Amino acid sequence: MVNFANKRLLIVDDFESFRLSLRRMLNSIGINEVDITGNGRDAIRLCRENAYDAILCDYNLGQGKNGQQVLEELQHSKILKHRTLFIMISAETGREMVLGALEYSPDGYISKPFTQALLHKRLETFFARQEAIEPIIRALDKNNDAEALRLCQQKAAQPGRYRTWCQQQLAELQIKTGDYEGAKATCELLLSGRQQDLPHLLLGRIALAEGRFEEAIQRLEEVLKHNPNFARACDLIAECYKAMGQPRKAQQSLERATSISPHYLNRQQALASQSQENDDIETATHAWRSTVELSQHSCLEAPDQYLNLARCLGESASENEEQGAKLAREALQMLDRAKQRFSDHETLELESTLVEAQVHMSQNNTAAAEKALAQAETLFAEVDPASRDSLQLELGKTLLQAGRQEQGEQLLNELAAAHPDKSDISSQVAAVLDEPVSAIRRKRAAEFNKQGIEAFKDNRYEEAIEFFIQAQEHSSRHPGVNLNLVQAALKQAPIDGKRDQHYRQCQAALERIAHLKPTHHQWERYQHLKQQVASHLAPSSSN
Repeated sequence: MVNFANKRLLIVDDFESFRLSLRRMLNSIGINEVDITGNGRDAIRLCRENAYDAILCDYNLGQGKNGQQVLEELQHSKILKHRTLFIMISAETGREMVLGALEYSPDGYISKPFTQALLHKRLETFFARQEAIEPIIRALDKNNDAEALRLCQQKAAQPGRYRTWCQQQLAELQIKTGDYEGAKATCELLLSGRQQDLPHLLLGRIALAEGRFEEAIQRLEEVLKHNPNFARACDLIAECYKAMGQPRKAQQSLERATSISPHYLNRQQALASQSQENDDIETATHAWRSTVELSQHSCLEAPDQYLNLARCLGESASENEEQGAKLAREALQMLDRAKQRFSDHETLELESTLVEAQVHMSQNNTAAAEKALAQAETLFAEVDPASRDSLQLELGKTLLQAGRQEQGEQLLNELAAAHPDKSDISSQVAAVLDEPVSAIRRKRAAEFNKQGIEAFKDNRYEEAIEFFIQAQEHSSRHPGVNLNLVQAALKQAPIDGKRDQHYRQCQAALERIAHLKPTHHQWERYQHLKQQVASHLAPSSSN
């Protein structure tokens, strides 16, 4: 029997009548040390100040944090110890809300309304387990993984009610400490019992960690076959595809995960980032909107969430005549909200001003764009050179978009020259120099370029040239597009005899990509085609 007299609990509920009723229930079963509060902020403060055996927290808490965000912050701030049970209470029965609440793995979930008898039974079950595994919990709270492992191995080898829990915890600890072979063996023991989803998920995590991505996906799909609501499996599948260099499939997996359980901030943010990386601005905008909405009152709220939403809205505004002005206004509102909420952020003023310039450019508001860009340049000059690489990249890109090519190129080349050993910075600089345009324009350029390549393969050179010119209209500096145009013009010139016209086309295309450096992956092709143009199309000196 559990001794309730030595337990201390916290009740978190926004209805005073329910708080008092629940406290009376707890008093009736022998729990007399009960603190109560009506909001998430005070709940977190009380948890910092006191050690509780259990927290009974409602999901809906009115204004401010909800119960899920209370648990999120307690975990994120490492306030919640293993010894403290967190039990979510709610009258909500909607699948999305329930799955969202369970993402943070509360120790229990009790649906309202409930009786004193049910509460007594559930608490007795929860506390009986805590007492049985108390040495393990104590080791976990001390971050003593070696001791926790030893105790879990000991307990997992013995028959008993909590053997499965000990095996699960053992597998988690083995993965955490890098003992993948031990974790596999523990998972096989779990698979011999009734529990199937978790061991398959853990085996998927191990395969992912060891770089066996196909096997990991197979394991995780097995989980989803038996439990289609296991969104975490989709998250891990996305990680596999990303590691395999398949970003589109990674995005599809994240979309699948968010369709199952959309009320999980980290998942929406992962989808937003991946779809933005994939130039899928429509999906990115929707996911960033969801991220910003979920971040309200969350400890995970961050300036980048607002900045990226504003960037996506600005890009959408540039391509949407009907809704362009509305989207641009929303983008500027997001920037204002970011500055209000993160007024002490060191570089936010500069970052938001750069995005503001991009938004004004999307609406052809040249005067406002130039004003914002001038302000950004002033702010940039004040930033510590040791910590401004990403800002220099963004400023260089914005200058190029504003038509200030010489300044933009100089800034980007200086950034690359300052970090000759950092391939990631070099590749980012090259990407911006190649295509300093919006994601939507990059996408359209890629579509026309693809059509041009198909026409070229079919020897339809004149048609290919037209497609490449259309691609240029969306991304004028793209090396691949310009070199493809040169190659098609070289093929077409002997057919139609328009050497002068094709020479001018080629010269213009080559001038557009004069920014290429010998380290660029298209450099050799660029040099070769320059020579071909000079040999076969250039006017003779006698002319």
